[in-house]
Amino acid sequence: MLYGYLYLFSIPVHGKDLYACYNSLLALFQGVLECFQARAYWFEDGAFEEDFDIADPILAKYEVREA
Repeated sequence: MLYGYLYLFSIPVHGKDLYACYNSLLALFQGVLECFQARAYWFEDGAFEEDFDIADPILAKYEVREA
């Protein structure tokens, strides 16, 4: 069981099998902040853009891995 965790997923984008699990909002926000600082996230013409090659390893540091 994974009670007490925060799940972040987007069914339209990734389907129902892919999601990220964080143990707190702080962990999620730290990952997002680090992605912006590394320029993995940015806004272009009002649209959110992401460089997955940069963002994925950063976010993996903060995600909770299921056993």
